[in-house]
Amino acid sequence: MAKGIGNGFPMGAVVTTEEIAASFGKALYFNTFGGIQWHLLWEKLYWRFLILVQRFIYLQVIEEEKLQENCAVVGDYFLKQLASIDSPLIGDVRGKGLMIGMEFVDEDGHPLPAARMANIFERVKL
Repeated sequence: MAKGIGNGFPMGAVVTTEEIAASFGKALYFNTFGGIQWHLLWEKLYWRFLILVQRFIYLQVIEEEKLQENCAVVGDYFLKQLASIDSPLIGDVRGKGLMIGMEFVDEDGHPLPAARMANIFERVKL
């Protein structure tokens, strides 16, 4: 997971099992910034501090405003509304929270090929 959780600011997350997460604690170095170039040390430290503060504030907002709970409620409602659409062109509606997907099918119930779906989406763009 990445950009969406940082509200446009560089941020990423990993979802894994407790066993795999515990193995990260044994690593000496774990990030995406690469090795430190000493002539840029202070600039890197400044930006890393800024990113750390931003991440803390963003995670605090997620918790205090109960964004995850709201996402679950709104997502459930949205899924139910989409699932209630009675159309032979909708093969499946599935998702969790606000990560929702719909499968579109042809007249025979077969999934539409990617090229045909891309053409449909191009035609309905505003």
